[in-house]
Amino acid sequence: TATNIAASSNPFLTKAGTVTVSDTANKTQANTIAAFDQAVTYNLKDTAANIAAANAVARNEAVNIISETDATYAEAKAISDASNSGTNTYNVDDSAAALVAGISTDSTALLGAGAITADVNPNFAQALVLAGLSKNIIYNISDTPGNLPATVNQGLHEAVNISVSGDVTYAQGKVLDDANNSG
Repeated sequence: TATNIAASSNPFLTKAGTVTVSDTANKTQANTIAAFDQAVTYNLKDTAANIAAANAVARNEAVNIISETDATYAEAKAISDASNSGTNTYNVDDSAAALVAGISTDSTALLGAGAITADVNPNFAQALVLAGLSKNIIYNISDTPGNLPATVNQGLHEAVNISVSGDVTYAQGKVLDDANNSG
């Protein structure tokens, strides 16, 4: 088990031919196991925060990385950037601003995620950026009438709910009505 191997020592493990963890290693165990001279085959499974906080060697030497919790964009990037030999399993739940920044700088972590949710609603401009990613992002738009686009765009179509705080003109109401959002 990961507990037994992490409690072992370099002299003991170097006597073994192949060393494989029969369950999964958490962050602390993976950090210890990755420091051994003997190669050890293991999967890393922990919270997204703990996986991101694990040292890079622990993530890189793992076969599969599995997050038990939703990751922020930064945590997802740490998981995605690992050079482990297997697969990475994680969902992303972060603010619209963080997701937009992630799309703008390096969308690989988002494209590798299972589900992506914006837990802080985007404005109309941010929604358009979120809709531009080739992977579905779950979000609700919240903004003011002055920021409403003049025509329906993909950001409006892909939203779940659209909330406008303030009075809208007939033309703005028509744009909202023409949106094919799911909410």
